[in-house]
Amino acid sequence: MNRIFTYATLIATLFFFWPPQTSHAFTEDDESYYSQGKKIAFGGLSLQHLGIHLAFDYGLHDLISVGASTGYNRESELIKNINYLPILGRVAFHPLNLTFFSDMFTFVNNVDIYLGANGGWMFGWESLKEGITSTQNTSNISRYTIGILAGIHLNTSEKWGFYVEHCGEASQIVIGATYKL
Repeated sequence: MNRIFTYATLIATLFFFWPPQTSHAFTEDDESYYSQGKKIAFGGLSLQHLGIHLAFDYGLHDLISVGASTGYNRESELIKNINYLPILGRVAFHPLNLTFFSDMFTFVNNVDIYLGANGGWMFGWESLKEGITSTQNTSNISRYTIGILAGIHLNTSEKWGFYVEHCGEASQIVIGATYKL
């Protein structure tokens, strides 16, 4: 819980103190960071479990994006490891593209805050840790999942940026890089 508070504080600090004089420096015109037709790929590392996260989003509308995500997660328990490979669809709402926010804040060209949902299949399996013998069988624990996602993208150049996202069960909390295609 303390780690979550630390990252939330970092995000809030960057969000509120982003230099206004550079708010238009990385955009080709006055479009927001996320708009219809934009394609963004991102990938990062899970902060809670051993894992990676890869995703792609397409701006279906200025306020709505759709995409897909995958990755790998490994949760460690006392005698076994639980491994997941999620294949998920995702949809997100980008509220900073509302006229109310874009007129109020000058940083919307470099920042994207989003909320959404993801759902799909989590391929899962258990494996015993090295050196552990057990009469318990390891098993296939694949299942359908649906969850919420929330995050922030911060632009650092015309094409590159970074993101922090809570991906639901896909990778939990992730930090990584973004690239505008």
